Amino acid sequence: MVLCIFQQEDDIHEDYCTVCKRSGQLLLCDTCSRVYHLECLEPPLKTIPKGVWVCPRCQEKVLKKEDNVSWPGTLAIVHSYLAHKAVKEEEKRKLLKRGTELKSEHEQLEEKDRLLSNAVTKCLEKKTVKARYRVKE
Repeated sequence: MVLCIFQQEDDIHEDYCTVCKRSGQLLLCDTCSRVYHLECLEPPLKTIPKGVWVCPRCQEKVLKKEDNVSWPGTLAIVHSYLAHKAVKEEEKRKLLKRGTELKSEHEQLEEKDRLLSNAVTKCLEKKTVKARYRVKE
């Protein structure tokens, strides 16, 4: 996978995004000549993938088990899938950790809310007792 800013003379990749047909910073498929903007992919990518990257059309060919997909292309797709899976697992781990942190923070805030509520209740009770005492005098 490469993000192409300018075209080299011996490069076989297309000059324009496969989706929108515009030039710019393009992500190159490692198994064919197609190129894409990160935002033109479905779902859009936020960052350049690490390792080998295979475009949606090449992935579809392998999933449909078309005969014209070469062994290196298939291997690249498998590698791309494994890299994508590793990234998603890391994201999941981070989200689970953040969820645990938020749950702990929520529990702490509930405890502070309970303590504050008790303090306000005691304060109001004291004011009520003082007011009754003054009325009796």
